[in-house]
Amino acid sequence: MKNIIYRKFTDWLQSAAFESAYSDHTLRLYSKIASDFDEFCIDNNIELSDEFSVPHIRKFISSSRDGKQYARSTSNSRLVVLELIFTYLQEINDCNENPVVYYREAKVKKRGGAGGRVASRLPECLSWAEQERLLHKSMSDDTFTGYRNSALVALMLDTGIRTQEAIDLPLAAGDLYLKGRLRVIGKGNKERLIQFEPANREYMTSWLKKRHLQSAKKTFEDRLFVSERGGMMFQQTVYYAINKMLKQSNITSKQQNGGHLLRHTAASAMLAKGMALMQVKENLGHSTLLTTEKYLHLLEA
Repeated sequence: MKNIIYRKFTDWLQSAAFESAYSDHTLRLYSKIASDFDEFCIDNNIELSDEFSVPHIRKFISSSRDGKQYARSTSNSRLVVLELIFTYLQEINDCNENPVVYYREAKVKKRGGAGGRVASRLPECLSWAEQERLLHKSMSDDTFTGYRNSALVALMLDTGIRTQEAIDLPLAAGDLYLKGRLRVIGKGNKERLIQFEPANREYMTSWLKKRHLQSAKKTFEDRLFVSERGGMMFQQTVYYAINKMLKQSNITSKQQNGGHLLRHTAASAMLAKGMALMQVKENLGHSTLLTTEKYLHLLEA
């Protein structure tokens, strides 16, 4: 590559693209590996990002410039940074594909073919037509729970949040959802900001009106989604409600269901609509890009 990228890459790591900031130690380490990447490209006469292949990856993560073999932990770190580098290059339109994805796929196939670990199944998701059918069917129930469940499904499809995260949302989150920004408390009590396009806003608007009318008659908890009595909902209630709507929509061929199916669908839809891989990772609260990459190409753009 003609342009030295490690300084720009380091700036990107500290930018608003990342909700959770990297520590100073991690930034120093990642910057050093990015600098090694620049040197590696010069040494191997790689001028364009798309020229970086799987053999190059093996060479870059396994040994230093002088041929010294890296420890396994060092190789893993270099692979993580290399994946981030190509994610950055994709975001600035300097490369078309991330070669680390193919490298990981090749490793999984090799293990499976050699009698080792079998490649994991791709996550299931709802097609565009199935999503539309599910949302349409949810609104056919003209009751308090019908309005609530349709808004709940719409929100989970737009944001990809977990069932418990949806249950814990305060009432004020309804207005934030309509603005395309939602703050949730996820696993490990970690807070994250989700940015998205509220494509199904009409379902939330209808639910907020219905909820307001009902709350005028009785005391409701300060939660966006509540039971008919105004109390807290439970995961099992949401699970059965979603599965019931799936069945009513004639969506019965999926091996996974409930909130997990909607979460997988949301991740796939975000990527299909062109959202940056790093933003989808932040939205879903994934710990690594590898997890997020599983949802690439599950839905057509």
